[in-house]
Amino acid sequence: MRQILLPTTVRMEMVKTFKITRSTLDRALKYSINSSHANMLRAAAMQRGGRVYTGQVVEPEAEAVIEMFRETCPKRLDGSCFFHDACDMSCSHGRAFQSRLNFKK
Repeated sequence: MRQILLPTTVRMEMVKTFKITRSTLDRALKYSINSSHANMLRAAAMQRGGRVYTGQVVEPEAEAVIEMFRETCPKRLDGSCFFHDACDMSCSHGRAFQSRLNFKK
C-alpha cells in the first residue's frame, strides 16, 4: 500500500517536465514498477515535497499532538510552505516535529 502522495499541480508539472504520461507517473509513485526511470521519478517527487504514505494508522494521542502543532505551525501562518493550507506537516519544520513523536505500530 506504499505510495508517494503529491498535489495535483505538482503531478501535472512532473508529467510536462519529464514528458511522460500520467499513468507512468502513477505506476512509479505507487511502486508498481521498479525500474531506474521509476526510481528517478520517485526521487524527483520527493524533492518536490512528496510524502510517502504507508497506510499506518496514528494513535489517538499522537493525533491530538499533531492537531495542536497544526494550529500553531509558523509555516502555516506565514504561507512559506507550498502545502500549508491547514498545515499537513510536510515542511521541514513539520517533519522534524513529527519525527520526535513516538508512534505506536
